[in-house]
Amino acid sequence: MPHVKRVMLYEIQDDFGGVRNGAKYNIEDTAKTENEWNRLLQAFCDAFPEFTKEAQKDYELADWHHGMRVIPAYLHNEGFYNDAFIPKVQEILLSQKNDSYAQFECYNSSKRLIGQFMVFSDTVIFDRLSEQTGLLQRLVKKDSKNE
Repeated sequence: MPHVKRVMLYEIQDDFGGVRNGAKYNIEDTAKTENEWNRLLQAFCDAFPEFTKEAQKDYELADWHHGMRVIPAYLHNEGFYNDAFIPKVQEILLSQKNDSYAQFECYNSSKRLIGQFMVFSDTVIFDRLSEQTGLLQRLVKKDSKNE
């Protein structure tokens, strides 16, 4: 099967945080959907075996889905911040049965917030801080087009 290059749109938003078409990511609060959400989180853990969430060493996942099919992660290890990260997350999202997205809050080695971003199947939305701290530049390939 030939490799298909997926197009990603990269955006920076001053008013970061809203989820476009949020209703398509809604998830009910049932045992079945909780299992689905936990499988989504496990897919993230499996994709990054070099990092550990024990004692929040490298990353931390939120403890509840709050009604959304989302990977809500707090990243504490700067090893995540490279141009292979977003494509890996995109693969996780595309492998799911239902539409889902990921939201990341990123910290540097001094435990200072250096930005937030959301990954959807075809779009990545960064907050302005990500651009100012250089996080965006670390995550996006040099040949990618930013919109």
